Amino acid sequence: MATKELKRKLAAIFSADVKGYSRLMGSDENSTVLTLTTYRKEISSLVNKHRGRVVDSPGDNLLAEFASVVDAVQCAVKVQEKLKSKNKGLPENRRMEFRIGINLGDVIEKRKRIYGDGINVAARIEGLAEAGGISISGTAYDQVKNKLDLGFGYMGEQTVKNIAEPVRVYKVLMQPGAVTPMLPRQKLEVLLYAAASLGILYFFYFKYLRYLVADSKSLALLPISSLSLINVHPAVSITVGVLFMALILLLIKFKKRAPQFFFKTLKGGFGFCAGFFLFYLPAAHLPFDTGAGLKGTVYQSENLFVEVVENNVTICKEPNSDSRVLRKVNKGNLLLLADVSRKGPLTWNKVLLGKKEYGWILRVVPPKFGVPEKRLTITYKFNFRYTDMCALLIGLLGFIWGFIKFRIRTV
Repeated sequence: MATKELKRKLAAIFSADVKGYSRLMGSDENSTVLTLTTYRKEISSLVNKHRGRVVDSPGDNLLAEFASVVDAVQCAVKVQEKLKSKNKGLPENRRMEFRIGINLGDVIEKRKRIYGDGINVAARIEGLAEAGGISISGTAYDQVKNKLDLGFGYMGEQTVKNIAEPVRVYKVLMQPGAVTPMLPRQKLEVLLYAAASLGILYFFYFKYLRYLVADSKSLALLPISSLSLINVHPAVSITVGVLFMALILLLIKFKKRAPQFFFKTLKGGFGFCAGFFLFYLPAAHLPFDTGAGLKGTVYQSENLFVEVVENNVTICKEPNSDSRVLRKVNKGNLLLLADVSRKGPLTWNKVLLGKKEYGWILRVVPPKFGVPEKRLTITYKFNFRYTDMCALLIGLLGFIWGFIKFRIRTV
């Protein structure tokens, strides 16, 4: 019969006691008992409001249980805030400050009383809390780390009395501007995620986006230089990259509350980068057949593009070598083809430079005096293939994985 009265369950255990209780009693017993009675009523009321149950309250201690660790921690924060406001009306030497410890553990329930190591752990880590503070075990922290707008400071693995194994302990940071510092290793990981995200954005711009922009019918009407729009200068890319990485460093070091969504997005970018290239590189570049279907074209640009393949190539006002030079371009620059003109052995491409502004660029320098011909530009259409589409879809799955998996690991 006795065993039927025993019930095992998982519970969030809330243990609180008064810091310096003996000193307070030695100074003024009556006042201490009256204050303790008042404060205990406040705590019990808040426990009930947070769906908890007060189990026992011997001496200056109070033991409560909650079905949810989130409720237990929220209750503990409210308790400390409430008692702090009440203590302001007392002389400093008469202030009664509670320490609170919270643990998630297996307990035995018998006739509304609870027993077990889980309670002992809560009591021991309560003793590690500061006056007016809250300490929680590692098992409790794992349940609340991403669910509450609170900071947590890692106190290390603590060896406590009568508990066989060390206990991970975290301090709850309640004060305004509390910082949730990351593990140094995770800071490096975040920088890696940022670099991967930035890299994939650059890749997408040069591989896909600039072709889509250049293929737009309204490109010739834009009030900015189309040449600058679809050919970002290396200095601009480097500057943006440096500023972006500096922003990440500032967020890691100085942000009052680590922007969880932003960091999750960065890891999502890392996951996208990994998923995309794990498929794209073998499918597009390794010398084996990925199937005719993957080589098929999903989208082809309406216009032809001219890509410069040499440095310091001139763009002239007219299709003539003696014509006025409008500008010079380097290898890798992309231009939108508008027309073609053949002048004897020379072929000139008419290209868009800006709003209704065009110039002429030579396609090939013919051979002369024993010097072989030199190709200055190549002309082609942009093709978005099934290989690209599949890589994007796999990258998207990688982004979802990274976004969901990211968790801030605190010091």
